[in-house]
Amino acid sequence: YAAGIFDGVSDGGSNATNRDNGNSSKDKEYAARLFTEPFKGEDSFLEGLGFGLAGTTSDYKRDGYLNPTYRTPGQLSLFTYNAAVVGDGKQNRISPQLYYYNGPFGLISEYAKVKHDVARGANAETLDHDGWQVAATYVLTGEKNSFKGITPKNDFDLDKGNWGAWELAARYSELNIDDKAFAGPAGTRLAGATSTTKGAESWALGVNWYLNKYVKLQTTYEQTRFDSAFANVRDRDTERVLFSRFQVAF
Repeated sequence: YAAGIFDGVSDGGSNATNRDNGNSSKDKEYAARLFTEPFKGEDSFLEGLGFGLAGTTSDYKRDGYLNPTYRTPGQLSLFTYNAAVVGDGKQNRISPQLYYYNGPFGLISEYAKVKHDVARGANAETLDHDGWQVAATYVLTGEKNSFKGITPKNDFDLDKGNWGAWELAARYSELNIDDKAFAGPAGTRLAGATSTTKGAESWALGVNWYLNKYVKLQTTYEQTRFDSAFANVRDRDTERVLFSRFQVAF
């Protein structure tokens, strides 16, 4: 379990982001998380099951809220508020989460919901946004899968004919923006003028190569479809992204 008190941040933001943008808010955010592995250490197929719940709560004044920008997997702007929108009251988040590992198989899933009070002049609303994901992995070379990573049976070594560990991954995720953000005329609307997307659905496939316990190469293809909030505005084009990452951890 964990609990803390932090400088308040918007979705996708950080304390450093708030400071860099001159946010002098004294509003605080209270966070807590509880996680359990009830079958750990038992001789059961449920030994690798873990689940928990996390949440935050805060109360923002009109001068103390930094509006978030929700981004696509390719890091393009998906949704922003109008520049005149401010936080004006409670912001609560809740996020149930779980993982399950059994031999070379791994599964992780989470759901996140944010409910917050915002205002643009006299137009005040309580908005609910949510998102979720489920991802599965399978280690082709037979190593034991875990939340903490994979240790290859044999480190990569060309002279010995060893190729480390190889893993396949797949993920599906969704993001949903509250319809009320797009309601009303443009002069009072909460969504920014260029924000017309209310939802996104993504799927991804990846290959991970663990050269040893500390070095990993990842390659992922991800495709995202978007849903327009307005009948007279077409859905934005499907995004297709190919990622590659080199990671060293110790």
